[in-house]
Amino acid sequence: MKTLFKTAAIATALLGASSAFAATEKYTIDPTHSFVQFKASHMGFSWLIGRFNDIEGVLNFDDDNISKSSVTVSINTGSIDTNHAKRNKHLRSDDYIDADKFPKATFSSKSVSQKGEDILISGDLTFHGVTKTMDIKAKLVGAGKSPWGDYRRGYEGIATIDKTAFGMKGKPGKPGNNIELSLFIEAIKK
Repeated sequence: MKTLFKTAAIATALLGASSAFAATEKYTIDPTHSFVQFKASHMGFSWLIGRFNDIEGVLNFDDDNISKSSVTVSINTGSIDTNHAKRNKHLRSDDYIDADKFPKATFSSKSVSQKGEDILISGDLTFHGVTKTMDIKAKLVGAGKSPWGDYRRGYEGIATIDKTAFGMKGKPGKPGNNIELSLFIEAIKK
């Protein structure tokens, strides 16, 4: 009888653990509906706007306990696009992102929290061979079943990085060093 109670207790604990684990849902980033855009000062005269066209990643989201959520993203740095072929080639060169040497930029969250409607994501950004903490302020745009029968979530977020902190050219505090990132992410539940 003692063995039966122990077995029942273990089974109950495992079922409880699997129920808690099941609350976290996995979503894969839809690369055709997700964008990482950037904005940087062009010598203090105007704005340079661009984006990375090749992005992938996974969102693990827990509605009941957002602190159990996580985000991992990978960006092909060679997919930089500023709508100008010569500038794109220069930005891919070792003067800036050195896409041949550093073909991927990655972000991996360390914490996710919520304050009102804002989702605060802090994690490690590895870019140009350097890893630094980056904070993202995000909001849920919408969630629900799509016309194709799958379930999707969409988020928008903002962050700022200093390119010199990642070993790229420039001097801290000068125009063009701070890069504003705008993130538009749509992900499909798996």
